[in-house]
Amino acid sequence: MAKVHHVTARKDYPQEGILKGEKYYWWKLNRWTSKVRSLTPPSEFDLISSSFEKEIYTIQTNFRSEVYGSFSISDLQTIRDETVESLNNLKEECQSSKDNLPPELQEVTSGEILTTRINSLENIISELENYELYEDDDLELLQIMFSGDIDFTIQ
Repeated sequence: MAKVHHVTARKDYPQEGILKGEKYYWWKLNRWTSKVRSLTPPSEFDLISSSFEKEIYTIQTNFRSEVYGSFSISDLQTIRDETVESLNNLKEECQSSKDNLPPELQEVTSGEILTTRINSLENIISELENYELYEDDDLELLQIMFSGDIDFTIQ
């Protein structure tokens, strides 16, 4: 993850709307990208460089916000099903990427990373699919448990 710096501008940065003397934040995702400057602190999403990790973060954020915005158990079931579908699509992309690697790379770092991602996604999908939702359950309690119990961490 990128390190965020909070500094005072020594000159104007008109393209970012930063004037000399103003406090601003800057960060670099890696040594090959340019500096990003902002008057406001970056979100966690802004500091993620991997497209895979950004997709997981987006799925997790959408899942949690939709769970808290749900009005019924059937809403929760729909949210669960849509999240499982998104995760399955991501898993298929990882599997496709792994299948397209030359055989000698499938068993080394690149292949191992993809295999780990696939296995982690399968675990998350299984956890979501096995979460029991019943019509007579307390909706508020389920919202709290459902959004907190599902771990989207990819090893």
